[in-house]
Amino acid sequence: MKKGFDRARCRGSVGREPDDIGRGKRTFDGLAVLAGFVVVLLLGACRTSIEPSVAMPEQSAANRSIRIQPIPTLSLERYHLPGIENFWALSQRIHSGSAPREDAAFEALAKLGIRTVISVDGAEPDVETAARHGIRTVHMPMGYSGISQEDAWRLVKAAGSGSEGVYVHCHKGRHRGPAAAALVCMALEGWSATFAERWMHIAGTSEVYAGLYNSVKFFQVPSAQDLENIPEGSGGTVEVSPLVECMVQIENRFETLRGFAANDYLSLETQPGRAARNESVLLWELFGEARRMGLGGELGPDYQGRLASAEAAAQFLHEQLGRLERDASGLPLAIVNAALESMARECAGCHRVHRD
Repeated sequence: MKKGFDRARCRGSVGREPDDIGRGKRTFDGLAVLAGFVVVLLLGACRTSIEPSVAMPEQSAANRSIRIQPIPTLSLERYHLPGIENFWALSQRIHSGSAPREDAAFEALAKLGIRTVISVDGAEPDVETAARHGIRTVHMPMGYSGISQEDAWRLVKAAGSGSEGVYVHCHKGRHRGPAAAALVCMALEGWSATFAERWMHIAGTSEVYAGLYNSVKFFQVPSAQDLENIPEGSGGTVEVSPLVECMVQIENRFETLRGFAANDYLSLETQPGRAARNESVLLWELFGEARRMGLGGELGPDYQGRLASAEAAAQFLHEQLGRLERDASGLPLAIVNAALESMARECAGCHRVHRD
């Protein structure tokens, strides 16, 4: 947990600083008394701020997060759960975070009383594992360019108005998932657009994705009749396009390479560079396959050109990792990292034009 959370805990709210109590002349004794009074108040705030507002599984003190109150009537809880990143409890019912990984994640969600998982990620959700824990899955892939009014109402319909818990997630739990969860909270928890936007900033939603923020800013809360008019079964799982499936795999391979880079491309099982090189060839092949199959052909020649550039960047990265594997002492890591960042820039440029 970041040190900043501790500071927020003792303040009780984000963006509110303690009163400046040191103005004017005071005697040493007066300052000591006043300082002691402030300490008592702050310690009291710290004790009350860690009381969870929802029933959570047993966790150690190190894993229990601090309540953050960005504005007086919006209380959030962040917890560390196995196989889940950026897990937040937004209310008694609504939760947000990353895609659950493996059985332990779904077990933790079930212990929270969550019975519906809504995935807005492009990757196919793990429906079978969720079902084993009594959790139904709704797959509604959303883009980074924003969430339409129609899709937003479908999200609200999928969340329902009962008492059982709902978990809304994307891949990392930072952009699309928090935006979707904010829309659900606006409809079911009475959040205002201001509350929703503040939450998205806390979750880490980048302002680059202006469409996601606009989805919240201009959202019209549906009436009961509006929700009733949405056909039953409009959620459920959907078939993911080959392009989306390929891009999900590319993103996962790239994140793995980022992890290798953070460890200077070392591996306990192999010599430096080998495991990363094996991963990079898979990434290179994914770009090549997407180009050969004509995936995203409807996006025009610009997209195909960018795809070819990304493929070339992946090939160059693979070659540099091969050099690292052959002679770890003869190749500066900066060269390999520069190749990785070059490919990242190719992807980011394409995303700005054709995804965001």
